[in-house]
Parts: sequence; structure tokens; C-alpha cells
Amino acid sequence: MRVEYRELTARAGRLRDMLQRYADGTLDFEPTCPISLLSRQLDVMDEYALILRRRANIEHISLGEQRIDTATRDTR
Repeated sequence: MRVEYRELTARAGRLRDMLQRYADGTLDFEPTCPISLLSRQLDVMDEYALILRRRANIEHISLGEQRIDTATRDTR
């Protein structure tokens, strides 16, 4: 579960960064997928990370200090 959580948070972080750069107008490419789909993917990844954190808490498993930042993002 630790590896799964670590990989998930790393991937979600990269996707979050990409969406933020898109929103800021600093992304150096135009995504093929619609931004709404990528944003939804990130929402699902964040929800999955929350489920893993809840499971880890119940099972007394330490996931370390790594957390998903669920701050609102502007993807207009």
C-alpha cells in the first residue's frame, strides 16, 4: 500500500502541476485530452488517495509525510 500511495501521489502531483501550468498559460504544449477530462482524472486520483489514507489509518500503516494537495485549481 505504501508504494501504491507514493506512486499515486507522485502522478497526481505531476498532473496537478500540468493543469496549473495550463491554467496559468505557461504549459508548453496543448493537451490532446480535454482539460475537463484531465481535471476529472485528478479528482478521482485525489479521492483514491483519500481512500488509501483511510485504509492505512484503519490498518495502522504509516504512509509517511507525503500528502495530496486538494486545493481548488482553476482550469479555465
